[in-house]
Amino acid sequence: MIHAMPGKKRYQVLMDHARPGRFEFVADFADAEGAERYAKHAHPAYAYVDMVVLDAQSGTLLMTLPGRKTLAGAPIPSD
Repeated sequence: MIHAMPGKKRYQVLMDHARPGRFEFVADFADAEGAERYAKHAHPAYAYVDMVVLDAQSGTLLMTLPGRKTLAGAPIPSD
């Protein structure tokens, strides 16, 4: 589940790093552009996990960057 982190800024970057489907907080930003820029920059380093930008005020996803693993945590074979 993706849940906003209380006490953080409106736009939050999260990733399902520890356990697939359980998103953990990475960074927060006051503006959407900064959050999206950060997520795009950080995703190559964590390309095996899903990374999202959440609008914590409205509870909607602004961006989803999919990773290369299954929901069970196993990597998807590359061809």
